[in-house]
Amino acid sequence: MSADYANALIDWTGDISTLLDLMKFRLGVCDNDTSQDEILTLYLTMAGEAAEKYLDNKLIKQEVTERIAIPYSPIDLRYWPAEAPTLIELEAEDVTTEYESFVQDGIRWTAKNGSAMLNRDDDFKQLDVTYMAGFDPVPADIAYALTSTAVSYSNNAGNVSGAVSKEVVNGVGSITYDTTGDSEGSVGMLTPSTMGVLEKYRRYHV
Repeated sequence: MSADYANALIDWTGDISTLLDLMKFRLGVCDNDTSQDEILTLYLTMAGEAAEKYLDNKLIKQEVTERIAIPYSPIDLRYWPAEAPTLIELEAEDVTTEYESFVQDGIRWTAKNGSAMLNRDDDFKQLDVTYMAGFDPVPADIAYALTSTAVSYSNNAGNVSGAVSKEVVNGVGSITYDTTGDSEGSVGMLTPSTMGVLEKYRRYHV
């Protein structure tokens, strides 16, 4: 299940409640004007996916599935914040009731019932762990960072800025772009200032 970035709620008490509302406010679009919602939602999705790829974490609450080739216990779930798994399958067989979940040292763990020590199977067995990860509501600084990136995509739609230093086109020649400063607008790109805000949400795996 992919994340719904546009409708993600923001953790603050103001009248602006979602990322889409905040983006429209920052662009000067009336909240009752829905004519641009589809394209603004696209920009927010691109910004959210770029940020999550950069951090190797989930920012907006969404369903994720981790696939483990050789099962072990306890399992340290990759993303944070994370809820207890809703489905655990071993070789496509539902074994959810055979596992328990707990949080320790800022990590969500899933362990086979009664397994306190690390143990690992010797054989290849596919284990799929499905759970909800990400924030709901979204911290205000994440909301500002994501909408900043999405607004830059909107303002620079169709322009190239900062993504490439030199591009060679066979038979035509080469094109060099300006990569100086805090370039904005390139699809999939995050500015240094945005990365600075997001950095504290980076996930370091054990």
